[in-house]
Amino acid sequence: MIAVIGTESALYAGVMVGLYNYWYKDLGLSKFHFFNDGNEWRGVDKAGHFMTAYTYTYFGYETFKWAGVSKRKSLWYAFAGSNFLQLSLEFFDGLSPKWGFSYYDILANTTGTSLFALQEIFWDQQRIRIKTSSTPQRVPDVTLRALNNESETMTLAERDMELYGKGPIRSVF
Repeated sequence: MIAVIGTESALYAGVMVGLYNYWYKDLGLSKFHFFNDGNEWRGVDKAGHFMTAYTYTYFGYETFKWAGVSKRKSLWYAFAGSNFLQLSLEFFDGLSPKWGFSYYDILANTTGTSLFALQEIFWDQQRIRIKTSSTPQRVPDVTLRALNNESETMTLAERDMELYGKGPIRSVF
């Protein structure tokens, strides 16, 4: 079990450093603040938080069981570890001038970890599984104009790249 906790701790540190450098570094830091993003992105972001938390809990649970930890302890370690990881991301958001700490994200995270945990507690199996798929779409070559500045324009493809990045991994995140 010590090897699993050590490995997960190293992975956590690596993910946090990588995430900061890839996602947050260029934005700078701000005073910790909250942001109500409950109505943003039509709930797709919340679905992502929910699914990610569920998935982290699943993999943590299976890893601890593989290491010989009892089912009960594996479940609680995975539940706590997944919530801790997701909470860390929210603190990054809370220090970002572009976003903020979101109670709705925490709710989605906790719901995802709880869905996994409650199924294990009551059914000793996962009867409801969370899955996702993605189909790449071609972005039309349309010019957009800023609402506050008619002379400021960009193409829809440029906006797509600004929001989601480049390369095949962008469709996952």
